[in-house]
Amino acid sequence: MIACAPILVIGLLGATLPPPPRAPPAVPSAVPAVSPTLGQETLSQVVSRLSQAWVDGDLEAIGSLVASAGVHITLGGQDYHVLTERQAVATIRGLLRQYDGRGFEVTRVSELGGAPSRGISEVAWEAVDRGSGELVRRTLFIALILEAGAWRVEDLRVLLPRRPSTTTR
Repeated sequence: MIACAPILVIGLLGATLPPPPRAPPAVPSAVPAVSPTLGQETLSQVVSRLSQAWVDGDLEAIGSLVASAGVHITLGGQDYHVLTERQAVATIRGLLRQYDGRGFEVTRVSELGGAPSRGISEVAWEAVDRGSGELVRRTLFIALILEAGAWRVEDLRVLLPRRPSTTTR
């Protein structure tokens, strides 16, 4: 009983404990849920890095961006479903060996949100056909998913230009 008396006396003399720590302020809803954290690339940065790797023919860099569940690729109208990183690199190698990349322009990047977050991009790619020496322009459509804080490619389509109709009336 004697040991408790000083505690009661201190409490009665008005001693106060420090206030409990405050909870961090709520994040405003206008801040996107996928805002990059320190060291995380934005969707635009990943698309630019992928596009430069595509132009340079850097298959290792392209392969490193394949989603963990695989990637769907469409090249010139031919579909390749759910390819692993290794399969994707082999498929893309077959296309890129036909061209000397000249440049790219990212024409569209959009975060779509969701859980997990997704994004899409369109890239104009220029290259010289190694067989004919002709300058070609293609559109790359890229769909990405945010996995463990990093954007990864889950769909890649190389869209061929439309050919003029040869039918006459």
